[in-house]
Amino acid sequence: MADRKISIRYARALYDICIDKSLDMREVLRELKNFYHISIDNQPLFEFLTITIVPFSRKELLINRLTTYKVELNKFAGEFIKYVVRKNRYNLFKEIIEIFEDLVDEKDNILKAHVKSAVDLDESYKKELKEQLEGKFNKNIEPDFTLDETLMAGVVVQVGDTVYDGSVKTYLNNLNRKLLKLSI
Repeated sequence: MADRKISIRYARALYDICIDKSLDMREVLRELKNFYHISIDNQPLFEFLTITIVPFSRKELLINRLTTYKVELNKFAGEFIKYVVRKNRYNLFKEIIEIFEDLVDEKDNILKAHVKSAVDLDESYKKELKEQLEGKFNKNIEPDFTLDETLMAGVVVQVGDTVYDGSVKTYLNNLNRKLLKLSI
């Protein structure tokens, strides 16, 4: 829980600085995510940035080299990464980025929707579902669609903490529970 509070504090500070400096938050977010994915894809790099016995000067040198040759970062994003590493909080970087993204989405009136379906949905259905969700939540919806063959048929939509389960699997489970109650 303490780590979550720290991540929130860092994400809010990042958000406030972006506002103060009139930075493109989506660009900063893209760059931070890109750097994080490179560090995660290279486990020794991630461990190097998170281990506390390595002096910051060596970590800073590595970050500078990465941003020069491999990762394109604006000066602010690079300095933020260095700050997080200097404070030995890189182990929280993923959560910081996720919270920052939530803050940016909220500012831009965007909600993310996770849609799971048993089969690939056609584009007209995806568009209709997106429009229905936008009408229900009165926000811009950014859906991500994934296949989940365990559903048998139907769709499960999660927006924030709200889940709409229109899957045949859940329908059959509910029907089974009702039938069991009737037989008792």
